[in-house]
Amino acid sequence: MLQTPAASEIQASLKTKGVRREDIKTALDLKSFIEKLDFSFFPQASAPIRILHRLSRITKGVRAAYIHPRVKNATDSYVIFAPALHKRLEKEKSECTLLLKNKGGEFILAESTKHIPPICMIAALAAHEVRHRVQQHFKPKLFDPKSLSERNPSDLLSNAVCVATLLIEEIRKSCKQRKERKHVMQMMTCRKELDALVIEITALHIFYQSHSIEKLIPLIRAGISQAV
Repeated sequence: MLQTPAASEIQASLKTKGVRREDIKTALDLKSFIEKLDFSFFPQASAPIRILHRLSRITKGVRAAYIHPRVKNATDSYVIFAPALHKRLEKEKSECTLLLKNKGGEFILAESTKHIPPICMIAALAAHEVRHRVQQHFKPKLFDPKSLSERNPSDLLSNAVCVATLLIEEIRKSCKQRKERKHVMQMMTCRKELDALVIEITALHIFYQSHSIEKLIPLIRAGISQAV
């Protein structure tokens, strides 16, 4: 069984490295959610999760990541970037996409997202990253705007696909404006990233309504043909 440092050890280590208390708590909450979701799909092969105290130029805008090594027989892992994580999620909260049903049963974008508890953002991010590992090992059918003939206003996933597609286009434009390297832009706007973004948007709605991490498991499993 994989041995991981206790939360108290991680907390003490990050504190000595100058990471703020609110960032440590946010990172540990994210780690806990990733562990729970990851275990649902990989009970015999849990991936280690590292919480880093420093950002590089490349990882400046990254909150967390799933890493699949190219070296044969190497272990999958997740990384969480703790510096200013709480502040970054608070900032993203005002810009995030929350789909809510109106009285007519149609999904619409929430006018304000400032009221969303931070834990909902954390749960949605955990679902995003675990979906990436599921993509790698179970090869699910990815959510794709081309598979939608038209948006179904009363279907959550249909709306999430439409919104994610628009967000990916905005990311692509932003990358071009910043003159990002081609491989970086491809990584940030590929089909797998769009698929994980659909999961994140949908997970935010589900967790906001239920506050149940278990209810995210069928969502992350979506598109898998084999039993998990």
